[in-house]
Amino acid sequence: MAGGGHGRLLLSAFCMILTLGGSSSEPDAELADRPKTAYLGCHKRLFTYRVSQTDSKGRECWDHVSVLSCWGRCDSNEISDWRFPYKRSHHPVCVHAGRTKAVALLRHCHPDADLAARQYEYMEPKSCNCQREIDRLAERERLRDGLRDILRRGVLLTSRLSDRLLATPPRFGVALERERRSRERERL
Repeated sequence: MAGGGHGRLLLSAFCMILTLGGSSSEPDAELADRPKTAYLGCHKRLFTYRVSQTDSKGRECWDHVSVLSCWGRCDSNEISDWRFPYKRSHHPVCVHAGRTKAVALLRHCHPDADLAARQYEYMEPKSCNCQREIDRLAERERLRDGLRDILRRGVLLTSRLSDRLLATPPRFGVALERERRSRERERL
C-alpha cells in the first residue's frame, strides 16, 4: 500500500511540472524547439505543409512551408440550471487573437515561373487565446449580415438555399425553446 501512495505522489509531481512548464511566455524562436507534449494549453505550434502554386502559364513551384498556428486546449465547464436547456455551458476554443501576413519563397520552381508563383502568402497568428463560442456566433452573424447585403445587391440564390444560409443561428437554449413553442402554436 505504501508503494501506491508513492506512485500517486510521483504522478502529482509530474502533472504539476507539465502544468507549470509552459506558463512563461517564450519567444517564437524557442517555440519550434519545445517538445509538442510539454504544454497542452492554447499556444502557437509549428506545422509543416507541402505547398504548390502555378502561374498563369501552368508552370509550378512547390516547397515545404512551416507555418505557426494556434493549437491546444482550453478549460471548459458546464453548470446545471433550472431553465432549459438545464445547463450553462462555457466551452472556449483555442483561436488566433490577431493575424499577420507572411510570405515564403518556394524553392522548387520551373525556371521560367513568374514571381507570383514563387511567393506563397499566408497568415500567421500574432498570439493565441481561448475564445468562447458566443464570440464565434457573433462572428457568424456578421458573416450572415454580409451575405444579406450581397443578396440585396442582386446575387441570386435559390430560395431554399438562401433561406438556409440566412437562418439565424439560435444563440441560447432559451431561443430554441421559444422557437419550438411558436412552431407548436402555428400547427394548432
